[in-house]
Amino acid sequence: MKKLLVLIFTLVAASGAFGQPSPPPSTTILIMFVKGQELHDMCKHYGEDSFPEGASYQEMLQIQAHNSFCQGYILGRAEAVSYENWSPPKDITRNQIYAIVKKYLDNHPEEWNEAAANSVLHALMEAFPLKKRQ
Repeated sequence: MKKLLVLIFTLVAASGAFGQPSPPPSTTILIMFVKGQELHDMCKHYGEDSFPEGASYQEMLQIQAHNSFCQGYILGRAEAVSYENWSPPKDITRNQIYAIVKKYLDNHPEEWNEAAANSVLHALMEAFPLKKRQ
């Protein structure tokens, strides 16, 4: 048991988990995982009632996967910033949120090289501006 603990400690220490310097507080780190173009492409078929004519089984699976990613990404971002940056009505549905963001992405190709998270936020802020709090 003692040898196992020594081995684990050695592996963790060798991995550099201890003593890693953190960036200075004034440093801004921007990590862009998904660009607007990628989200636009993933959401391309969202809301369509059927698959494109002649789509293979593999293509249908890919469209379903893209739609799922589109929905999860948009809803996750919407929930992360709701009530801080936009004022959603109490009766808004997920499908309405998806449609708003999809339309925004279609209409703003100038944002496709930006972070998709910003495009989602811009779409929601445009559709539902933050109301002044009393």
